[in-house]
Amino acid sequence: MYPVNRFLSSYEFNGWTVSLHYKLPHQGWKIHVSATYKNYQTVLNHVVWLAEKMDFSFKFASSSKLVEKLLDTHSVRESGGKLITIYPKNQTHCLFLLKVFSKLLGRFPGPNVLSDNQFAGTDNISYRYGIFENKSSESLFYKGKSYEDKRLPYFVLPPFIKNDPFAKYVYPKKSNDSHWKNLHIEGAYKITLGGGIYYGTYLKKEPIVLKEGRFGIGIGTDQAIAKRKNECQILDKLQGKHYPLVLGYFTTQNNYYLILQKITGLTYYEYFATNGPVVIEKNLCEKSMTDFIEVIKNLISVVAYAHRKGIILRDINPANVLVDIRTLKVYFIDCADSIFVDSHSCEKIKTPWYTIGYNAL
Repeated sequence: MYPVNRFLSSYEFNGWTVSLHYKLPHQGWKIHVSATYKNYQTVLNHVVWLAEKMDFSFKFASSSKLVEKLLDTHSVRESGGKLITIYPKNQTHCLFLLKVFSKLLGRFPGPNVLSDNQFAGTDNISYRYGIFENKSSESLFYKGKSYEDKRLPYFVLPPFIKNDPFAKYVYPKKSNDSHWKNLHIEGAYKITLGGGIYYGTYLKKEPIVLKEGRFGIGIGTDQAIAKRKNECQILDKLQGKHYPLVLGYFTTQNNYYLILQKITGLTYYEYFATNGPVVIEKNLCEKSMTDFIEVIKNLISVVAYAHRKGIILRDINPANVLVDIRTLKVYFIDCADSIFVDSHSCEKIKTPWYTIGYNAL
């Protein structure tokens, strides 16, 4: 549990501690205060002190495991970063607290809460409308009708609220960074709390993959931005052979973006599942086996090339290996966890019994 100064503790559940200074309504505007793993204790101490002085109800993540889960790069996007939740008495009280928090807590860095609107140019203070306590019902109620409390990774109002009453204080989410003018995003391969992996075009012609690292997400060596910056350094060293070329990178709204050459092909798993000797027709089995051996040799060459460049590849799994079915060339497309030989880092070895010690490499 995170130690704080003496405060009113009403009850605890599932790693949360709740401090009630008044009876909570079923629903309403609520405030989220985010923080990084490093500054969470300081931010929490400030919120507890303010609650004692200003008499508001709130809950906070009091379990270190829960804090780690809410900041994990693979956590749920709609709840990630919600370390402290404030429960105002009403809309007027909510605006008052938002203004106070933006002045007193806004200086502390923290990740954006994706389900909320950011308040007054802050990164760590946000709000949304929803259920306060879902012990009795998971639904919102208005004039005798029930509505789903949609928890989505973007801000949405319930049907019975037509306009955001705090809209004039909202932090603009769309960036004016000039890099976005040269990028056209068509879709996403993967989206996690730590950031997305998108595909599209660059300068209206170059097929690209855009990898995102979100500020404040991740703990220790698994920080989203640090992983993307590490990948950029690794790929710069590998110079594109067997690996994606780095076309550019930039930081905007505290998030980091890596622009990479798009490589097409089947993942190793897809290749083996459709062209491997185990599943192919009998009359094609011999050629399939020959091709499969060639793919394995090329994969070994990919790893050997990295070693010659002084790089140890991590996370070599079927999803990160692409095979060009025409040429049988093999490419490795995820170097976020790879390391330089002289970095003396073994923290990224994460699977017990499936790895060997650093000294044996």
